[in-house]
Amino acid sequence: MPVVPDVDPVATPAAPAPEPTLGEMAVLDFIDPAALSKSVPLRHAFRLDGETIGAIQVRRLAVAEVGQLAASIIQKGRYDVYDVYALMTGLPAAVVRALPDDDGDAVIDACSPFLPRFAQETESPSEPTSGNGDGTPSSPAGA
Repeated sequence: MPVVPDVDPVATPAAPAPEPTLGEMAVLDFIDPAALSKSVPLRHAFRLDGETIGAIQVRRLAVAEVGQLAASIIQKGRYDVYDVYALMTGLPAAVVRALPDDDGDAVIDACSPFLPRFAQETESPSEPTSGNGDGTPSSPAGA
């Protein structure tokens, strides 16, 4: 029987779980590629890493990307809709969060019809819910 070395569990850092990968994906020649994305012109252009951003391209995710996103959510144990917006726009979630309200609303509105089913059916933990748990925002008292 092999001898197991005595290891101090506090001194041994846990290896991070590997990020889920996309695997091989074909390049498809879609008949109506315009139906898979939308360009959102910004009212307030900005610079990011030296590049001027005057519009944000929002795109529908591939099945493998949705699977990777779901695996990441399971691994992290949390869900943030801005992670989905980030993948759909190619921008970091922090950038999407930092957009001025009118540009942010326009980007989120463009993302909405492209959201994967789980993101349409699940709310972001930062959104308020009503007392009945139906996911709709609570009404102010007396409304």
